[in-house]
Amino acid sequence: MGISKVHALGRNQKFFVADESTAGTFVKPVATDAVKVLSSQFDLQIERRNRMDARASRSVLERITGKGSVAWQMTKYVIPSGTAGTPPDDHLLLYAALGTYANVASTSDTYSPSSSQTLRTFSLTRHFNEVLQEAIWGAWLNSLTINAAGGDEPKITYEGGAMGHAHTGTSTLNGAMSASTTMVVATADGRNFNVNSVVKIDTSDNSGAGFKITADAQPSFTIEAAATEANADPVVPFVPSETTAGNPITGIAGSLTIDAVTVPITAFDITIANNLKPLADEAQQQYPTDVIPGFRDVTGNVSFRARKDFIIELGKRKAFAARDIQVILGSAAGKKCTINVDFAEFIFAALEVPEADEAIVKLPFVAVGSAGEDEVGVVFT
Repeated sequence: MGISKVHALGRNQKFFVADESTAGTFVKPVATDAVKVLSSQFDLQIERRNRMDARASRSVLERITGKGSVAWQMTKYVIPSGTAGTPPDDHLLLYAALGTYANVASTSDTYSPSSSQTLRTFSLTRHFNEVLQEAIWGAWLNSLTINAAGGDEPKITYEGGAMGHAHTGTSTLNGAMSASTTMVVATADGRNFNVNSVVKIDTSDNSGAGFKITADAQPSFTIEAAATEANADPVVPFVPSETTAGNPITGIAGSLTIDAVTVPITAFDITIANNLKPLADEAQQQYPTDVIPGFRDVTGNVSFRARKDFIIELGKRKAFAARDIQVILGSAAGKKCTINVDFAEFIFAALEVPEADEAIVKLPFVAVGSAGEDEVGVVFT
C-alpha cells in the first residue's frame, strides 16, 4: 500500500493452478487450486511489425500486429503436504512435468517419466490485493528445476508457455445493474478488463466463485451470471480464499548419496526439461494452439568440497559409468521429498579454487535411462 494510492504488492500475491478439461479453455480458480509461491512472472509479448511498402516518408507511419506469445515462470519452496500419501499443492505441475503419477494411500506420491506422456494444460491465476490480477490459460509445463544449496530451503522452479492472457484491474459501475449480465464500467477504465477476467462487484462474488467476463465490448462487458448492483459500485479482481497445506522443507535435513556413499554437498540441482515445441507458425492464430513434446533432458549438478576421500570422483567421471544418485530432502513422514537418479553420467567442469579457501568439486551430470522412462523419479513420503 502507498500513502495515497493502493499498489500491487508481491507479499500479497495469491497464485492458483486449475486443471483444464479442454486444452486452452480458461478455468476459474477454486480455493484448493492455491499454491504458495515465492515469485512468479507472466510475460505477454505481441509482435508489432513496421509496415514496409513504398512510401514518400522515411518515417515509420504504421505498424502491423503479428503473433503473440506468453511465457511464465514460478518459484516456490519444496512443500510436501504434511501427510504421507497426500500430494503437495503443486501436484498438477509435478504431474505435468514428468507425466506419470502413482499414489499409495497414507504412504507415498510418486512422479516418474512417461513415454506416451499426455500433455496437461492448466489455467494459472495470480492476484494482488484487489489491485491487479493476471490469468493465463492453455498453460503447458516445459521444465522443472529443484535446487538446494548450503543451509537454504530447497526450492522448485517451473516454467512454460500458454495460449492466452487476460489482465484485470479495477473500476466502478457506470449505471446500475438489475438482474443483468451486462456490466458497464467507467469509460476511462474499459481497458482494465478482458474476456476471462474474474471480478467481484461491490460485495457480490457469485456465491464465492466470482463473475467471469465472457464478452468484451469495452467499457461494456458480459458476465457469466446475472447481478443486481447500484451505480458507482466498485468492480475489482476476484479470487477465492486460499486452501493450502504443508510447510517448507528445511535446508538442514536430508542427505545426498552417490552409489550409496553419503556425500556432504554444498549444492545440488536437477532440471527436467520436456523440450516442448509450441505450434506458433499457424496462420489465422495469434497464439499457439498446441505443443509437441521433444526428447526429454534430465541434467543437474552436484557440488562438494575437494576432500581427500572424494578426489577419486574426478577419476571416476572419466569412465562414463552409470552412477546412482539419491537426494533426500527433509526427514519426517509426510514432510520428505526424495529424488532418484539411477543412471547418472558425470561430465566435466573445472575445479573451483579460490585464493585461500577450500577447493570445490562440481560434477555436472546427465541422467540417462536404462530401459527408458526410468532416468528420474520424484517421491513424496
